[in-house]
Amino acid sequence: MLLLKSVCLLVVVVVATDANRCCPPGRWKAETTFTRLELQNDLASYHWEFGEYYQDLDNNRFTLEMERRYYGNIQHLKIISDHKTKLKYTIDTDRNACSVEYNHDPIHTFCIPDSATPGFQVKLGFGDNTLLASAYYDEDTIKGEKTQRGIWYIVNEACIPLQRDRLGLDMDKFLDSQSFGSITTEYDDSIFDIPSICPTVIPPKKKNTMNVFEVIRHNASTEKLNESRL
Repeated sequence: MLLLKSVCLLVVVVVATDANRCCPPGRWKAETTFTRLELQNDLASYHWEFGEYYQDLDNNRFTLEMERRYYGNIQHLKIISDHKTKLKYTIDTDRNACSVEYNHDPIHTFCIPDSATPGFQVKLGFGDNTLLASAYYDEDTIKGEKTQRGIWYIVNEACIPLQRDRLGLDMDKFLDSQSFGSITTEYDDSIFDIPSICPTVIPPKKKNTMNVFEVIRHNASTEKLNESRL
């Protein structure tokens, strides 16, 4: 059960004035729930995920185990993203299948953006089971700067995320919320082990003509993959 799953009892509110950089520790684990409601052409869609998230910033990797419900479909997935080798593995545990792809995106640090504005502090919980949380607000744009979002971040005293809410501010109508609980810094590193069912080689992308640089990148990624399994 998520820690403080049924809380959000606001006991005290204090205006936050410190805009110093707020980043969580490099290693932590949490249970996480993600929900998204979107309205497209007056039709509503709903996306829900529940699982466990493992962050290992020192080794530039994360793992997410989750159940996903989307458009009536249910999936049980495990995602292992290794940002050293730039490879992301998606394991479908229902089908006992695994796919691998390149991932050149930087790992998400969960730091509060420098552009965010400190909002307020709240004490969450009941009795002895409470914690102090800080809220920050920010806005950004996505989809080639065509969609504007408002974002609320709520973090604990160690800057580990507790909740993130995003709201479409223009024509894109959506609301998504991600919450974190049962937070700990202790977990077994075997959660990052690549299952034997996963491919060991990623073939170069098919192109009409041979690209020698693509072959070099393919060979280099294969070497990194083999080294990471030693």
